[in-house]
Parts: sequence; structure tokens; C-alpha cells
Amino acid sequence: NGAGHRLHEFPELERFFGVAIFAGEGGIPAKPDPKPFQLCLERVGVKPQAAVYVGDDLRIDVGGARGVGMQPVWLKHHTVTRNWPARESEVPVITSLEELLDLAGVLAPQQGLQIRR
Repeated sequence: NGAGHRLHEFPELERFFGVAIFAGEGGIPAKPDPKPFQLCLERVGVKPQAAVYVGDDLRIDVGGARGVGMQPVWLKHHTVTRNWPARESEVPVITSLEELLDLAGVLAPQQGLQIRR
């Protein structure tokens, strides 16, 4: 059972996603391959430089998003026990998704980014 199958088990959550890309399933290569990131950007109609990608893996998520020109945000979730690798200073780090409610504040150290609501 991949992530795509699991999302269908939660119809109350599924309705919040206009687009869902499941890297490593259905012929879509696994991250950090650029294809899943590019496919998502195409489907939502957003240019990479206008997108923010939130992920919890420094190599796969942060590196993959950066590789296609997206602004990565590293989620080092406070409820997850994990040996996090050393932080890259230019990558914004959050410990809870609630911090995204102030996305402008999270991205403030990044020069030249403008937040559209």
C-alpha cells in the first residue's frame, strides 16, 4: 500500500488536496528525482520560483525542491524522534506545520521572496 492508496482511506482529508502526486508510485520516480516536483508544479500551474515545498528529509525533500528551483522549508517536526542532520543555514526550518500560518515570517531571512495569498 503506497501513499496514494492510504490517502484514499481518509476521505475527510482527501477533499483538501486539489492535486496529489505520489513520488515512487504509478510510474512517477521517487524523490529527489525532479519529475515529481515538476509534475506537481505543472498540475497546479505554478512556476518553481513561486512555490514553497515543505518536507522533512534534507536530501530528498530540501535537495529535490531546490534542484528544480523551488524554495524549500525543512520540517524538523517536534513530535518526531529522529537524528536530524546538520542544518543548512540558508534553508528555513520549522518544527510544526502551524508555523506555516506565518509563511512570510518563516521565509523572512530569504531575500527577494514575495508571499501571495
